[in-house]
Amino acid sequence: MSKFTDTIKGFINKHFTQEVTCANCGKTGKIMFFSKLKDENRICSACKGTIPYEFDFKAKESTLEDFKELYDFMQYTNNELEPIFDPDDDYSYGSFEVDPVHYLCRVDGSFVFEISNIMVYNFVYQPEEFKDGVFSSKVKGDVHMIGLILRNPVGSFGDKVIKHGAKGKAEKKVFSSTITYQNPKDMDEFMFKFDSLWSKFESEREEKELNDLVEQKARELLAQRENN
Repeated sequence: MSKFTDTIKGFINKHFTQEVTCANCGKTGKIMFFSKLKDENRICSACKGTIPYEFDFKAKESTLEDFKELYDFMQYTNNELEPIFDPDDDYSYGSFEVDPVHYLCRVDGSFVFEISNIMVYNFVYQPEEFKDGVFSSKVKGDVHMIGLILRNPVGSFGDKVIKHGAKGKAEKKVFSSTITYQNPKDMDEFMFKFDSLWSKFESEREEKELNDLVEQKARELLAQRENN
C-alpha cells in the first residue's frame, strides 16, 4: 500500500470516524465538526456559532477560558437583555436601536448590549451623490457607525452602515469649489440624545478610574512608609 493511500486513510479515519467531546457543552461528535482551541480543547460548531462576528473570534488563537467569557456574555444578552429590550423610535436612528429606559441598544439586528459597555464610538456621514447648486448642494449618502467597542469582552463594529440614503447638506463659498458636508439634521438630533445617555456611564467610568488611581497611590505610600 502506498504512502499516499495511507495518508488518505489516516485523514478519513481522523476526521470522519474519530469522535471528540465539546469542552463547553459536553456534546460528542465527529472531529471534523469541532474547532480546536489554542489550549488543545475543542468546541462544537453549535457553541462556536453562538459568537457573533463582531467579536472576530478565532479558535486557534483563543483558549477555552477566552471562549467561555464570550459564550457567557452571549447567554446573558440573549436570556437577560433581549427579553426586556424595548427600543424607542425617538432615540433610535436607522438600524441603530436604543432603549433609553433600560439603557440598552442594538446595531443592525445584532445582539443587544448595555450602553455602559461602550468604550468609544463615532458616527460618520459619508456622502456619495451630489446635486450641485449655486450656493449650496444637495447631498445623499450613508451614515456609518465606526469603532464602537464593547468592554468585557471586547468586540467592535467597524464601518457598519446604520442608515442608507440619508440626506445631508453641503455649503460652498461663491468663489470656492470646496464643499463642506454637514450631518443630516435628524442624525445630529439622534447623536445629541445618545450622547446624553452614554455620558452618564462615561462619567462613572472616569470617577471609578480616578478612585482606583487614588487608592493605588495610597497603597504605594503606605508600602514606602513600612519599608522605611
